[in-house]
Amino acid sequence: MNKSFPETLNYSFLFLLIFSFKLQAQTVNKAYIDSLIITTQYLGADESKADSLILMGDLIEKKGKEIGYKKGFIYGYRFKGWAYDYKGQYDKAIAQFLMFLKVAKMEGFVDEEIMAYGDLGGLYSFMGRHEDAKKTFQLATNNAKFRKEQPRRLSTFYNNLGLTYRKLGLKDSALLMYQQSMKLKEEVKDTVGLLNLKTNLSVFLMEENKLAEAEKMIVENIVLCKKLDKKGDLWHNYLNYASLKSKQGKTKEAEEYYNRANQLANELDNDPFRNEIYEAQAAFYEKTGNFKKALEMQQAAKEVAEKILNQQTNEKISELRETFNAEEKERINKLLNAELTTKKTQQGFLIVGISMLLLLAGIIAFALQKNRKKNQQLAHQNDLITLQKDKLTELNEEKNSLISIVSHDLRSPFNTILMWAETLEANLEKSKEKAKESLAMIRKSALMGEEMVGNILDVEKMEINTHQLDLKEINLVELSQELIADFAPAASGKNIEIKFDSTQKEISHLTDQSLLRRALENLLSNALKFSHPDSEVDFSISKKEKQILFQIKDYGVGIPKEEQHKIFSKYGRTSASPTSDESSTGLGLSIVKRISEELGGEVWFTSEINKGSEFVFSLSI
Repeated sequence: MNKSFPETLNYSFLFLLIFSFKLQAQTVNKAYIDSLIITTQYLGADESKADSLILMGDLIEKKGKEIGYKKGFIYGYRFKGWAYDYKGQYDKAIAQFLMFLKVAKMEGFVDEEIMAYGDLGGLYSFMGRHEDAKKTFQLATNNAKFRKEQPRRLSTFYNNLGLTYRKLGLKDSALLMYQQSMKLKEEVKDTVGLLNLKTNLSVFLMEENKLAEAEKMIVENIVLCKKLDKKGDLWHNYLNYASLKSKQGKTKEAEEYYNRANQLANELDNDPFRNEIYEAQAAFYEKTGNFKKALEMQQAAKEVAEKILNQQTNEKISELRETFNAEEKERINKLLNAELTTKKTQQGFLIVGISMLLLLAGIIAFALQKNRKKNQQLAHQNDLITLQKDKLTELNEEKNSLISIVSHDLRSPFNTILMWAETLEANLEKSKEKAKESLAMIRKSALMGEEMVGNILDVEKMEINTHQLDLKEINLVELSQELIADFAPAASGKNIEIKFDSTQKEISHLTDQSLLRRALENLLSNALKFSHPDSEVDFSISKKEKQILFQIKDYGVGIPKEEQHKIFSKYGRTSASPTSDESSTGLGLSIVKRISEELGGEVWFTSEINKGSEFVFSLSI
């Protein structure tokens, strides 16, 4: 869906807007419905306004049906489809989009029919239902009305169909769709769209090793980008051309275009461009054997990535601060208005009281009641502001913890890689054994850094709940035994015995095996890391009336009581350290907490310093 609008509409504004429509629209007509549609389209840019979209969708559908305005009321289906899409309720979203499509086709609304195909096909693609996406886009491309009335938008459907064929592994069909899209764009003289399509198509041709065709297309793109002064697109084509030259084995030409892309990224002052080009150059220099230069590029990419991360974090904090300041000003204005209103009301009471003394008692009682409600509202607003301040403080603490992890923990593997790279360079010809040792240590440090970055990304991904549950009936006892067997080598390395106990030989449950295993892996891994050598870890599973309990107990270092409150928080860390030469960022338990919520369960623990910890992961039956 292509929706863009500044994120300034909030819930209170929405309700005021609806209220004003009700006051101003003495009679519901087409203009009134159209104004609701335009307003809601703007609102649709903000995913946090999903509930408001449903309210507006219902209103548009209801009022449109009242006056028989079909071209108006069907937008209610579309907006509710957006809302359910944002909420992750994809079956409901699909049902709304299908209704939107059905009425549009039945009534011959060409523009709305195109919108429906776009919404529906896009959602299928996002869900990974590529066969359904293919059928949807094919229905659009086979529509003769679109070819006659909307060739520019039809070219977009061919492009989307090409992307879908690529995801299905049908590369020849994908190429045909791209070519058809290109033909339509040339017919309607869509120069910018043609440029974007050729840029993507050249990458596809390179992947298919059709280098001559790709080179011809990239050279044409570079000329057109310079003519149109499209520096962003020019950067992409420089990068693609450098990659193509590298594939052709033309090292000097590849390096020249990497440098051109780098210069253009600096000219545009675009950090994401810088990060991508540095990473591409690092891979290029590594491939050509220039490891020193590759390391410089990798370090530059790391610094830019940290800068981008800090900018994003600071922008979020600034956004929250601005929201807080705006609400504080609004609160003050409301207080002043309330005071002014009170004074006017009191003057009115005096005038009325001269002629109507008998009603004075009732008027005073009414005023007191009104003021009491206002005070309650102000108290509620103050509570909300306090909660926002606490949230801002929490976000700032998360930012500081994340910066600490990135700047301290990730520096260690990179410094180790640099040190062993220098050792490797010094011993390439002198000592093969020392060189092998250096390579092994570089590989180990790289894997450690990769694991840290992966954990950080996992924590962020879990925040947006994009995982689709894959529910299956599984034997939890068998899963637990397999997990223990997988960790046996790690336990053996510290001479730790993992004792397993189950109340039943088989405990079956409908759940997502992948998520559950990941949570238990984190808990068992932590138990081993924080256990002393020559000790034991108890792993048990039991089934009660309404719960299945996994209990993992170690007899290791334990967690300080004053730090236990932050054990499941995002980027929260404690002073407890693994007992051997092991690494821990403290991110795993945040992931476990999110998984327990995803699976409809709970996780809790008890711990005591130098006596160990016991974690319990529950599933509701």
